[in-house]
Amino acid sequence: QCDVHHHIFSNFNASQQSKIWGMVNGAHNEIWWFYCSSEATEIDSYVAYDYKDKHWLIGNLPRTSGVSRGVFTYPFMASYSNSTSTIHNHEVGFNYDGAQIFCETGPISIGNGDQIANVTGVITDEGTQGDVDLKFKTKFHPNDTERTYPTSGAYNPSNPTSVRFAGRQIKMRVEGDRQTDWQVGTMRLDVKAGGKR
Repeated sequence: QCDVHHHIFSNFNASQQSKIWGMVNGAHNEIWWFYCSSEATEIDSYVAYDYKDKHWLIGNLPRTSGVSRGVFTYPFMASYSNSTSTIHNHEVGFNYDGAQIFCETGPISIGNGDQIANVTGVITDEGTQGDVDLKFKTKFHPNDTERTYPTSGAYNPSNPTSVRFAGRQIKMRVEGDRQTDWQVGTMRLDVKAGGKR
């Protein structure tokens, strides 16, 4: 069972499959696989599985090899770019190489998505206030273009956070607001079934 199967194999360069590699990150109960996305000729993406909490992770990270921590404190991974090889200590510090760190849910809907969800509020996990921002992506039909709310900027979580948007499918995106070891607990949406107006 893989919730991200379509995401991976619809953006995968099969001609570069010999470069796929994987490793165990036992400190976090994860197995990672690195691969080339559809237009890439070098490793630029990953998929990981948390076998304890039973969920999948996806993202972009150019790592060409790696090893579990073993006798060391942290795992090592290597990257290669512009004739330069670099060995990285992973799972330590907050150096994200300029990347935006985020997590995003899959589509959320009422029942089978046959009703429109009018969202007016978010009850946030209080531990994240000040560390993260929130964005929401909505669709009224599966093949629609996603709309992002707020239309500019992001919601800064308070308890509760007032929002206003609607859709049959809703995704929540949590973005790191500062370089810190943030984590997200249970967040709840104030949702009412209804029409577009």
